[in-house]
Amino acid sequence: MQQYPLRRIDIAIRIAFVVVVCAGVWLWPKTVHVSPSFDCTRATVPTQKVICRDSDLAKIDADYAVYYADNLTAAAIAGDRATLDALITGEREFLNVRDRCAENKFCVMQVYGKREGQLRELVGLPLPSPNFSGARPF
Repeated sequence: MQQYPLRRIDIAIRIAFVVVVCAGVWLWPKTVHVSPSFDCTRATVPTQKVICRDSDLAKIDADYAVYYADNLTAAAIAGDRATLDALITGEREFLNVRDRCAENKFCVMQVYGKREGQLRELVGLPLPSPNFSGARPF
């Protein structure tokens, strides 16, 4: 069987295919970084800095902040002063304990997990988000 030399159009198509594949690989999103609930440019505490650098911790913090804010709003609307006070006092204590973790990621994760348990005892489970995949909210 005789091989035919490549025509210019065949070469152009192959080059275009390689360029498209390379561009797709280069532009494909690697990971989505979620910003934490605070401004990372103003982070002064070592714990805040480690949260800003770590996408897992940033997501945990962002999810927690939404859960906490939703519960504050619900308690305020319901006029439940005792729950509102418990939420605010617990938040201050949580931030103090979290900030003592410094740059220890495992410690920060444990503190968020403990705070999640406290909030669940106080106000119940968070509502799933519309894109809930079955994973824990934080």
